[in-house]
Amino acid sequence: MNYGYAAMSQLTFLAMGFTVVAVGAMGFIATFVIGSQKDGYAALRFAKTWAWLLVAGVAAVAIYALIVGELQLFLYEYGIAPLAEMIILAFGWTFIMGFMALQYSRGKIDTAERFGGSTEKRKAAIAQAKHEADEHRRENT
Repeated sequence: MNYGYAAMSQLTFLAMGFTVVAVGAMGFIATFVIGSQKDGYAALRFAKTWAWLLVAGVAAVAIYALIVGELQLFLYEYGIAPLAEMIILAFGWTFIMGFMALQYSRGKIDTAERFGGSTEKRKAAIAQAKHEADEHRRENT
């Protein structure tokens, strides 16, 4: 903090951006809750909607920074490198959280389609797989 970076805390758009990114990234956790309570389709709908809300929030912060003039002030005082670093880190965090949420949703959908969403069909498929594995072991022993 010897290079004047402590003054960044006075720029409102940075605090707003951090809040939007943090809430947006952590909001993808709700996908797992929705998927466990409902189904993969509901989780996928939520994840896609949440991703668009996150994009809208980030765009709103960027527009605010442009209108108020804080973005120009930031670029004048600190240059492009710190801003690029913040953008890359924010994108990485939200991308990873969103990717995990989407993969979870798609996995739930795939499992439901494969086993028909039925607990009985799933148990029967597991029992059949165990039986086939036992037979394969006997044949190869």
